[in-house]
Amino acid sequence: MRAQEAITKTGLAAAGDAFELAGGIYQARGIVHSHSGLSFTVSSLGPDGATWQAMFTALTTSGVQGPLYLPPGQYRFDVSGTPGTGETWDAALARVPNE
Repeated sequence: MRAQEAITKTGLAAAGDAFELAGGIYQARGIVHSHSGLSFTVSSLGPDGATWQAMFTALTTSGVQGPLYLPPGQYRFDVSGTPGTGETWDAALARVPNE
């Protein structure tokens, strides 16, 4: 069994900072605050080293996405849309235990 791996970010209103994943099976969770039109996904840095590619269809309401089979690489949480006052996402990505 590999070590547990989890990334959590709060207050996202735009793309977050990149982070490294070891790869494996993951679950993404998102909670939207004061929802009006923001969407949330996890993106992977493409093979050109410049393009971010969504790894699943964006969530538009609070929810869970998974299982996600993700290869090793650079990832980030992406929030798109135009946020109003107080409109943000809290996001988490965790490796499935016992994988």
